[in-house]
Amino acid sequence: MTLRWEMSEMGKRNIEEIETLRKENDKHKKHGHLPTNEGLGCRDPRCLVTRGDDMRSKTERHCLEKPWLRKHPFMDGIIDTPLPIGWRNLSLDKYDDTTNLDEHINAYVTHVNLFTNDDVIIYQVSSTSLKGAVLNWYTRLPPT
Repeated sequence: MTLRWEMSEMGKRNIEEIETLRKENDKHKKHGHLPTNEGLGCRDPRCLVTRGDDMRSKTERHCLEKPWLRKHPFMDGIIDTPLPIGWRNLSLDKYDDTTNLDEHINAYVTHVNLFTNDDVIIYQVSSTSLKGAVLNWYTRLPPT
């Protein structure tokens, strides 16, 4: 029941934040400030758009084609690292903040170490062991 309440509250906060951002955006448009994608984390040259009427279409065409873009808090090199040969999805209960976090981490690391002890891989696949509000939180972390 607590998780449902938390999700409901998170949804309410998201709606409030979106409305605030829309108002700020409208205010900037009135003063002639055009939005840019500076600081959004995508370093692809197709996203480094110039000011102009086609800014939105260029950015959306590239970034929306790849909805996974920036859904992780890691540098691009970590996510780009290939998984080891023979890698299989973890047969592990996904963590959703209703069980013991320390036990989940221990089980997660133990499972990953069956294939590799490479920290990059441990970080890379960590999101596959999460679900619900925890996964939502994780995908919103800023890149490091």
